[in-house]
Amino acid sequence: MNQDSLGLKIAKIVVFAISIFLVVYGHTEIGYPYLGMELLGLTGILLLLWQYNRKYV
Repeated sequence: MNQDSLGLKIAKIVVFAISIFLVVYGHTEIGYPYLGMELLGLTGILLLLWQYNRKYV
């Protein structure tokens, strides 16, 4: 079983926090740049979910 190192776990938490921030902040403003921020945050969250679920497929 492959265990993530502490540094990789911390990096994933940081990416998750930044992604959530981008989604929430982009949602509070109006305009295409903020829509892009939301989509970038959503992409980060989906990539983390894909990476987590990859070992179960």
